[in-house]
Amino acid sequence: MTFDETYRIYKELKRQEFNLQLKKQELQESCGYPQGRDFDTPISHSSSTPAALVYVMRLEEIEKKEKELSETMECVRNDIQRFLDKIDNDDIRRICSIRLFTKTGWKRIAAELDKSYSHVRSLFYQGMTLLHQMEGA
Repeated sequence: MTFDETYRIYKELKRQEFNLQLKKQELQESCGYPQGRDFDTPISHSSSTPAALVYVMRLEEIEKKEKELSETMECVRNDIQRFLDKIDNDDIRRICSIRLFTKTGWKRIAAELDKSYSHVRSLFYQGMTLLHQMEGA
């Protein structure tokens, strides 16, 4: 498998992860939760009402999917890391790792590495060029 294929899978898994978070939030809000709070049972229902049971079942289903997705995501991250490990330049490898896995901004990465903004971006694009040329993790 190439880096491009692996990275495409990674981005799709991140999209699915985000969608599950949205579903979880929608479920909480539809059951009487204040936005942004996380509780074990809905505040508008006791745990023995049908609405609460449906909530618990749907929440368990979402959490099961999150767990499966997390396990898959870990495998794909490891594959990407194997590609990154093949890059000889430590700065390029570190910048690519930070940017790909955390989406940290260029200015913050530049400050962390004590390098200029443009140099960090240049090294990242050099790294991405190297990664796009790689095959097999």
